[in-house]
Amino acid sequence: MKFVKNVQTSLTIADQLDYRILYEGSPTLQRTINTKGIIIACNKAYAKHLGYTKKEIISKSIFDHTSKKSVDAMRDSFNTWKKKGTVTNRQIWLRRKDGTSFPVLISATNIYDKNKKLIGSNTSIKDITEIYNAGKKIEAKEAVIKEQLKSLRKLSRIKDEFLAMVTHELKTPLVPIRGYADILLSETMGPLNDRQKERLKIIRSSTDELLKLISDIFDAQKIELGHLTLKKEIHNLSEIINEAVKQMKPDLEHNSVTITTDLQQDLSCLCDKGRIEQVLSNLIRNAIDFCPKQNGKIHIKSYQENRYAKIVIKDNGIGIIKSSLEKIFAKFYQINTKTTREHGGTGLGLAVCKGIVESHDGKIWAKSEGRNKGAEIHILLPLANTSEK
Repeated sequence: MKFVKNVQTSLTIADQLDYRILYEGSPTLQRTINTKGIIIACNKAYAKHLGYTKKEIISKSIFDHTSKKSVDAMRDSFNTWKKKGTVTNRQIWLRRKDGTSFPVLISATNIYDKNKKLIGSNTSIKDITEIYNAGKKIEAKEAVIKEQLKSLRKLSRIKDEFLAMVTHELKTPLVPIRGYADILLSETMGPLNDRQKERLKIIRSSTDELLKLISDIFDAQKIELGHLTLKKEIHNLSEIINEAVKQMKPDLEHNSVTITTDLQQDLSCLCDKGRIEQVLSNLIRNAIDFCPKQNGKIHIKSYQENRYAKIVIKDNGIGIIKSSLEKIFAKFYQINTKTTREHGGTGLGLAVCKGIVESHDGKIWAKSEGRNKGAEIHILLPLANTSEK
């Protein structure tokens, strides 16, 4: 024990006693080595944990207690200590007397004699078996989750393919149904009485609603998958708005809703004209649904705001409560499912509008002062040739 005596010669008797108590009684595994990696001291916890007596441990190399899979790591740790004078939380696998191994974190600090000459290191060793096992359990669970995600992606792909097939197959018979209803209503195949006309109009209206629903489902799916195709060209925004209003005239007149516009005429956007008309038609139809019948009012305004064209569609309808303002553009969300609406709805229209606007690098949001105070939908679309503005 000459080494230990050399260490202790620089300590008082009281210091030596405290050192021995702390070293020997520490629950952390402690071992002391010389500069050649030979163990010259250890505490009870170290000996007990490895299954040896202290006598069996003293004079052994640190590599005698190292698992084969960690020999290189231990050698690297030992060399690092000799070069830098310290090692902190280096993971190593130690081997017990019975051949079993366990993971530890090793931290080593220098020990000097009274002449400040390096004579070895004191190594603190933490058994991290519980942490390691917990990590393995987490890795196993992550592997299961990855497999589940893989299965979910496969199911999602199957769902997408099924949905695309269903929407196509549903749309195919509806188109001729609507066409034949129009032919019959035109009376080119013979005169109809009022009751027959009424029933045919119901068929046509119901067919239109189904076609719109199928179109919304299909568009929502394409947007979600990032497959929405846009044919962008430079268009005058006021012309697009006027065309959308013109298309909605029958619905506006049927519900006795008046619409006014205040449009800046020189705003041009690089956009898909048909898709922007689709957005505006959806928003106008939505406003009609929530406007008071016989007294509904809708106002559309457009103007330049920085590098964007801004469109505001305002109505005097039932309004939107504050907690719903950010939710109304989510798929299948209904503002108020208790409200009776002539046109019905699935909550897809606004989600489709959001997808189309954002696909144009634009933004869309809603404003409302609350219930029965009307609502505003705001749209921003990048202007064409913004550098010239």
